[in-house]
Amino acid sequence: MECKLYPAFGYVLARNWFSAGEVISDEIMTNNVFTVQDPKPGLAGNISNTGQAYVWFLASGQHTYQNLVTGELDVHEPGWCNLVQKMSAGAFEFQSTKDSEYVCFSPVLNAARTPKIPDLEFVEIEAGETATFPIGTKLYVLEGELDINGKSVVSMRQVHVRTGDITAKAKRKTYGYIFKV
Repeated sequence: MECKLYPAFGYVLARNWFSAGEVISDEIMTNNVFTVQDPKPGLAGNISNTGQAYVWFLASGQHTYQNLVTGELDVHEPGWCNLVQKMSAGAFEFQSTKDSEYVCFSPVLNAARTPKIPDLEFVEIEAGETATFPIGTKLYVLEGELDINGKSVVSMRQVHVRTGDITAKAKRKTYGYIFKV
């Protein structure tokens, strides 16, 4: 796994590159196995075996998660985000079935922040569609490309709407987070 860190309105996001079949061991995963606890009301993402919430977004590739107790298999495709589709509780084995890119909002990387993960809204804009963002919006482009006032904004970029509402047109399918802080 390769990892690059990106600033995100005072927080840090990690973009991770996985090779197909790679075995992962990090703060929440040991030899590709990790635990998800029942979600807590009002808390973004899923709770890991560390007792902390994580938010994940799959930018490219494909991942599978097999529940080690029930055998249930979840296949995650590009655009999957656990803000929208939370994982059920249980122990899971992770498999990167294709070379993949994941963006992770980790409480470990944001330990000095309160909250460690802010209130986020997931945004998806289809290619050719437009979206209007009011003044004060903090949009983080996770994947894709937007045209804003004739300027191209690509993946892993912050857009803080400061002087007036903006309309953005997606040049290709675009995903992002709106920070509610």
